[in-house]
Amino acid sequence: MSDQLNSLLIDIGNSRIKFAFGSDLTKINVCNSITELIPYLHHVSNIWLSSVGKASQVKQLQGLVLPLGIDLHIVATQKQAHGLKFAYQDMTTMGVDRWLAMIAASQETIKPVAVLSLGTANTCDVLYEGKHLGGWIAPGFSLMKDSLQIRTAQVFADSQIPTELTLGDKTQDCVNLGCLAQQQGFVLMANNYLLSRFNDYDIFVTGGASSLVEQLNLPKVTFFENLVLSGLNILSEKIDK
Repeated sequence: MSDQLNSLLIDIGNSRIKFAFGSDLTKINVCNSITELIPYLHHVSNIWLSSVGKASQVKQLQGLVLPLGIDLHIVATQKQAHGLKFAYQDMTTMGVDRWLAMIAASQETIKPVAVLSLGTANTCDVLYEGKHLGGWIAPGFSLMKDSLQIRTAQVFADSQIPTELTLGDKTQDCVNLGCLAQQQGFVLMANNYLLSRFNDYDIFVTGGASSLVEQLNLPKVTFFENLVLSGLNILSEKIDK
C-alpha cells in the first residue's frame, strides 16, 4: 500500500461499518464486523473513528490497534469547529456522524443547506451562515417497517424495497410503499422548509437509504456517498498539517 493509505477512516454506524483509506473517498468499503478490518491494520499508521454503533465495537478496535502502535483518534462533537457553531446546548447528545456530515457539507457550499442522512434513522440538519440552526430526527425506512410489524397485530410486510412510489393492493405492498412515502416526504419537507425561507439553497443527501429518494429528481438535491467519512478526512488533514 502507498503512503496515501497510511490513514484509515472508519464510520461505525447503527447497522454497518464503512471505511476508506487516506483521502481516496472514491473507494468506500463496507463490512459488518470489526474483525473484517484486521487485514488492513498492518498497513496504516493512524485511524480516525466515528462511532454511533455499539461501544463494544470501539473497545474491540482499541484492543486490536494497541499492540500495533497505531494512533487511534476517536472523534467527539464540539460546540464550534471548522467555522461552524452548533445549535445544541449539550453537544454530548448530538451524534458524531451528524456533526461530521455538517462539517463536510460546510466545505461544499456557501448557500443555506439541509444535510440529510438516510439510514437506520433519518436526520436533517440546516446550516446557514456558519451556524447550525437545528434539525429533525425520524425513523428510517427499515425502522418504520419493523415498528409497524411489531406494534400492530394484523399488519405485515416482506423484504421487498420499492423503487417507485405507487399504490399498494395488498398489505405488504401498502406497508413498503407507505414507508417509502414517508422517506420521500422527509426530503420534500426539508425542501419546503428551505424554499419558504431562502431564495437559493442546497440539499445534500447521504446514507445507505439515499437511493429511495432519487426518483424525486429535486433540482436542489446533491447526493454524496458518505459525508461522515468526508468529515473525518477533513479533520485528519487538518491535524496532519
